[in-house]
Amino acid sequence: MSSSAEPEDLLPGWDDFAERPVPEVHGTTTAPEAELAGVLQRRHEDLAAARGASAEAATRVRSTLFELAVLVGTLEQQVTRAEEPLAALGEELRHRELKNVKDRMLDLLRGAGVEVRDPLGLPADDVLDWADPVHWRQSPEFAAEVVAETNEYAVFHDGALVRFAQVVMGAPAPESAEKPEPTDT
Repeated sequence: MSSSAEPEDLLPGWDDFAERPVPEVHGTTTAPEAELAGVLQRRHEDLAAARGASAEAATRVRSTLFELAVLVGTLEQQVTRAEEPLAALGEELRHRELKNVKDRMLDLLRGAGVEVRDPLGLPADDVLDWADPVHWRQSPEFAAEVVAETNEYAVFHDGALVRFAQVVMGAPAPESAEKPEPTDT
């Protein structure tokens, strides 16, 4: 083009456009509104699929968080059990370091609304709704039904139970029935 061209000459004219056939669906032509509705519907379906994938990912993350909470509970048990053996070895500092890490982990969980509960020593009636007995131990050392051992801590999220505690319950030993003395007749 030369620099002396008029502005009207730079604009496309009707001759520059190519005619294309209108698409047919089931033997009828599709109106532009119907094409636009189809595009919007596909976009809506794509967004719904993305929301679904996002919700599934969030569910997996929450599940992982609750599993980690159970492991932090197990760590708490192990740190408590290790206190005396580490002290006997002169490793009180090591125990304190481990306890501090465990406490920081529990603080982070609490900040996210996750609470880890140990039912050890609680009466059976108090943990009925959030502890699952996996075994019973009968012994004279128990005056009533209580949690004798915690295998896994319970996990709550914003006050709602998400993982049952797995516990061993303790119960008083059954009293032996007194046998009647044989009578001579």
